[in-house]
Amino acid sequence: MVNGQAGKGDKYRPMDKFAEGYDKINWSDDKMTLPNERYRSLTSAKVFLRELLDPKETPRVPKAIRMRAYAVLRHFPFDSELEQLQEKLPKLFGKE
Repeated sequence: MVNGQAGKGDKYRPMDKFAEGYDKINWSDDKMTLPNERYRSLTSAKVFLRELLDPKETPRVPKAIRMRAYAVLRHFPFDSELEQLQEKLPKLFGKE
């Protein structure tokens, strides 16, 4: 890609634009995220990964993405472990 223009043979990758600013996010600034929102994001991510694995729910997802979702979900905390996070770290993963 030259001057923001796709050249011959270049692939358009929409996530590139997102990735450009991704490393500039101040992840240590957690004042904008409430503990229950943090917990909910984990449970939502788990549901999302499971949906990616189901071809009936997400029929046009490439096999490589499904395999990546499986690899991530394979080591994702169980629901009981997420609940333990809420109990042991309420300031980070507090209940609603």
